[in-house]
Amino acid sequence: MIAHATPDAPRWTLESPLAGFLAAEFSPYIAELAPKRRGGNRHTVTSWLATFIVKLQRPPVLGDLNLATLDSIRQTFGPTELSAPESFATTFYAVWECAAKHVPLGPRPMRDWGRTGVAFHGPAKWSKAERNQLLAAAERVGGTFQRRLSDGSLVEIPRAVWFAAYVRIARATSLPFSRIPEIRCGDITTAGVLAVRPRRRGHPPEAFQLNKAARAACKPLLAEPGDSLLGVTASESSLRIWFRRVRAIAKLDSRDGYRLVLPNWKTDRPQRDVRMFDPVGVEKFHLDSPLGEFVRDCYLPQKFAIRSPKTRATYGMLVKQLTEALGRAPLVRDLTEENICRLLRWCESREMSPHTVEQRQHFAVALANFCSKRRLISWWVELPRYPTPDIVPDSWKVDEMNAIFAACAKMPGEYCGVPAPDWWRAFHCVLWDTGERTSAILAIEPQWLNVETRVLVIPGPARKGGRKAATYELKPHTIEALGPLLAACRESGRSRLFAFAGSSCTFYNHYTALLKAAGLPSGRKHKGQKIRRTFATFVELAGGNATEALGHSARRVTTEHYLDPRVIRKPAANLLLPDITGDEPKPDEPKGGAA
Repeated sequence: MIAHATPDAPRWTLESPLAGFLAAEFSPYIAELAPKRRGGNRHTVTSWLATFIVKLQRPPVLGDLNLATLDSIRQTFGPTELSAPESFATTFYAVWECAAKHVPLGPRPMRDWGRTGVAFHGPAKWSKAERNQLLAAAERVGGTFQRRLSDGSLVEIPRAVWFAAYVRIARATSLPFSRIPEIRCGDITTAGVLAVRPRRRGHPPEAFQLNKAARAACKPLLAEPGDSLLGVTASESSLRIWFRRVRAIAKLDSRDGYRLVLPNWKTDRPQRDVRMFDPVGVEKFHLDSPLGEFVRDCYLPQKFAIRSPKTRATYGMLVKQLTEALGRAPLVRDLTEENICRLLRWCESREMSPHTVEQRQHFAVALANFCSKRRLISWWVELPRYPTPDIVPDSWKVDEMNAIFAACAKMPGEYCGVPAPDWWRAFHCVLWDTGERTSAILAIEPQWLNVETRVLVIPGPARKGGRKAATYELKPHTIEALGPLLAACRESGRSRLFAFAGSSCTFYNHYTALLKAAGLPSGRKHKGQKIRRTFATFVELAGGNATEALGHSARRVTTEHYLDPRVIRKPAANLLLPDITGDEPKPDEPKGGAA
């Protein structure tokens, strides 16, 4: 007689702890996936689980992997939370997909990729008027893309031609952004039918009838049948940046008007979270309160000196990195010297620069002592300053500055109606005359400049710190270089002198191209701040006061971070020593001396 074995009870149920499932099933699961499909490494999953526990106020179980839980957690994220909602959702979907293989969790919804890219088409399809706006904006985009043919050669394609073909095809087919570059020249028949190859094996191909305008837009791009119709060497991120620029020129961006490179200090500043203006009292927190909530709801709203969004985001990054260092969500009681040292060692293990580690120490100590002053913790944190190496300021030479001005004439295209050569020359003329920061120059408004007296006044809110104003006298050739920009402002009525349709990333990408055209280094430390150091160095070399010219409150800041010692050289100490070898040439004996 054969005995039938009873089936074992399922290992995982909806009530199983999520932490145990991640350790037993999810870690091997993501190890088998391709790198692009991974939901995060060990450190990000640990941080994600800690965030999940804080949001639910209890240890999560597998049954919490549902859309209602995800939506409720997304609404609780603040600007300085432990991780962004998109990052949390990415790992959430990956864990959901893995858990669905073991327990009945229901169908996992498709990810909403629209918020991470540029919604050029899709469910909200373009209207005819919007399409015409995009086509008109595409004609204003200068420059070229590089396209690699099947024989390995590279050809230049005008960006206006590429965008016109893309807009027409996307309008006619509604294909997603990732599939349009896969179209081959041979996929378009002589009758104007576009046969799109299926993404998955066994699926039938899709066919679309292109109208006359779409066929005419694709005609300049046709090559060999096996060549990609719209495939270019530019990366996907670069194309998305150009898409945002076209949408900004067409005034179809999420914000009205042009999306400028940096937020305007008066009108274009993004709206902050309401909780930033409604601080929570210290009495509502205790030793076991989550540190992320304390920073978001109590610390940052009370620190009026912290005005920069980047500084606020750095505090959120500090809490996230402390989570990684401790292996759990940090609490207020974790602001001890031992844990801060553990954070610094963790930063060192990630090969962060010494200045970044020193900044993390400064922020963590300030946060701990803030809690100590409010009697949240009973100890005072005193740590020796993290050692950082001295930075030797560097500056451009005169011939290198001449090369930069010469490269301005090589820049293609235009910026908001101003030819790119005129825009970049005016930008560098003002930068060289004032030694100002890039953000302050990009925020200049026409009414701040008196053309007759050549006096430029930049108010305090437009400068770093938001307090000190600055007054400069520009040279006549700088006023002449600003002529095309002033005329464009009068015609368009815009409030920015150096209007730039694009993000800050696009601006610095164009600056990189300018420096490469000049044959100079184009790294992060060779942009506008290096010209500011050059300005300070040559002012000091000519006998001026660079500290006063830059508006610094301390001489030490100027000497340590702005004056190039290779240009401003002091007498070498060894030249003051007597000759003891007898090999050094002796000065000529004065006339009339003793024999």
